[in-house]
Amino acid sequence: MDGSQIENPKGWNVLKNTVVHAIEEYQNKMYIFTQKKGIFVDDKGTLKPWNNPLNEILKASTINVAKFIKNNKLVVGTGNRGVFIYDLTTNTYENIDRNNVLMNNSIL
Repeated sequence: MDGSQIENPKGWNVLKNTVVHAIEEYQNKMYIFTQKKGIFVDDKGTLKPWNNPLNEILKASTINVAKFIKNNKLVVGTGNRGVFIYDLTTNTYENIDRNNVLMNNSIL
């Protein structure tokens, strides 16, 4: 904050005019989940795109909600591709959507 104005943290300009749906901490790093720009990681004050192939899929899937859960898993609910469950140990993911379980692909 600068006087009466709120300022963006340095290095976070990529989030300007961006909808953020979740902020989660995992292994001492802050993860920012944006609606249409994917996932970003705060690494020592510098915001960088999450370096994972799933991030490209999520950019096109409209992230609505995200949460790290037990057993080193990340769950991301999307607006048009259902739920992605990413295993951070094996670097694999499962997509649960209308084609295999859900009645609707929109996860709120």
